[in-house]
Amino acid sequence: MQTNIVLRKKLEVIFWGLLLIWWGLRWSLLAFLPEGSGLVGTGMLLFGATIALRLAGLSYDPNNIFFGLITLLSGGVLIALSAMHISAELPVLETVMIVLGLVLLGYALIGTTKRASKEA
Repeated sequence: MQTNIVLRKKLEVIFWGLLLIWWGLRWSLLAFLPEGSGLVGTGMLLFGATIALRLAGLSYDPNNIFFGLITLLSGGVLIALSAMHISAELPVLETVMIVLGLVLLGYALIGTTKRASKEA
């Protein structure tokens, strides 16, 4: 049990270290990469962290898969728009985040209401 906790902490630290290195490289040294490549890299790191946890036999948060998919799709859309030379600045990630936030809030509020009515 203790070794699983230590392994999980190590994997989390590795993930955060890789994520911060990726963001730093993307924003400074790799600025020539197309718009959206930072999101694609972040999504791949989220998937990689989930795979590492699964291979280690540890439980993982399914939200990591969901957020990894969202970041990959958002980054892919931005890269595609960049490749098509569409100059309009579309707030793809921001729109996805707002919609996702609204869905989560709605789910929490509706779930709370249903649970309260069942308990009464």
